[in-house]
Amino acid sequence: MSAEIAEIEDAPHVTSAVGDFFARSRAFSSFQHRDYRYFWTGNVAAFTAMAMQQVAQGWLIFSLTNSAFLLGLVSFMGTLPIFVFSLVGGAVADRMEKRRLIHVTQTINMVCILALAILTSTDLIEVWHVFITAFLSGSAMAFNAPARQAFVVELVGRRNLMNAIALNSSGMNITRMFGPALGGVLVSAIGVDGTFYINAACYAIAIATLIPMQITGKPLAQNRSVWNNLVEGLRYVRQNDTILALMGLVAVPTIFGMCYQMLMPVFAGEVLNVGAGGLGVLMGVNGAGALVGSLALAFVGDYEKRGKVLISAAVGFSTAVILFSLSTGVLPASFVLALAVIMVVGGTNVVFMATTNTLLQTMSPDELRGRVMSVFMLTWGLMPLGTLPAGAIASSLGAPFAVGLGGLICLVFVLLLTARQPKLWHLS
Repeated sequence: MSAEIAEIEDAPHVTSAVGDFFARSRAFSSFQHRDYRYFWTGNVAAFTAMAMQQVAQGWLIFSLTNSAFLLGLVSFMGTLPIFVFSLVGGAVADRMEKRRLIHVTQTINMVCILALAILTSTDLIEVWHVFITAFLSGSAMAFNAPARQAFVVELVGRRNLMNAIALNSSGMNITRMFGPALGGVLVSAIGVDGTFYINAACYAIAIATLIPMQITGKPLAQNRSVWNNLVEGLRYVRQNDTILALMGLVAVPTIFGMCYQMLMPVFAGEVLNVGAGGLGVLMGVNGAGALVGSLALAFVGDYEKRGKVLISAAVGFSTAVILFSLSTGVLPASFVLALAVIMVVGGTNVVFMATTNTLLQTMSPDELRGRVMSVFMLTWGLMPLGTLPAGAIASSLGAPFAVGLGGLICLVFVLLLTARQPKLWHLS
């Protein structure tokens, strides 16, 4: 066994007092690894920057153009590179030191935001500047995400992988709950340019956390062309029935099930009649459910019978989405019931996503992990394929019907896939 793979199998423990404390904590056991603590802190800083950036960038575009179309187009420019570059990013992640690749991509993000801050504060900002920086930031993310996902196992080892992924998800959900609100407060208090400067500072913190790391994530892919590495990764995913099934288990709920997020304003304004304040509560409770689910996974850690948990959570997510679609404003308790269901939606979603992530990483060969995770990340880029038809259906038949139909498609797919691939139920 090579030295690199040996590190993955049994990542070094830290004998400091901090490391010993976390080693005794079941829910936070991955924090016993010094480098993982730096990595997690950097992730939270970067996710916070992204959450605030979305608010500030959206406000900037709308104030410059007063166009909802251009607002959506900027979002599209930020996600388009995921389709274009994600698979290449996975191949590069297997060829480079992952810490260096993450460092480079975070630096690109920081420079883009800093450029927007300077252009905005000097009144030189134009719409095309925002489009270019959105595309560059999205391109950086297409290379950053596979490297960041594949780096985790090298930081904590396979034994703590589930816990580490769950803690990563917890950090992301914390920023998901508070990042946009913080961005809104900052835009109001110090303006868009000031918010961009703070965004850049957050990225600088993320970069700084990479410097003291001792583990670099050494390249394991065979030294061939990037194209050959990319084809090799796709061939592996296509020929491995279990991994291909896991990818489908992520893709279909992402396309058809996650449209509830886009249509949440319709539920708040027209179905539940709770207004903008109620919308904020719905989104916050959904994020809180995701946080609870990720913390529960972190506490459970490296559990057996992951397949049963995976399928149960996928069924639970699909069912909860259907139940949420049945929400109405007829009964006084309807809003309370909707909040309870949307919390379950958030919790079950993060459980089956994090479990799928762990299974993919543990099943993938070390030299292919970056490429496999790039396909996993690519499935998230498929969400617009579902939101567009869901919006059309909601316009003609109502938001509850559109969301319920999406949940039903997810439920039928999960049940059919499990029947066709019964070994998913028995994965451990």
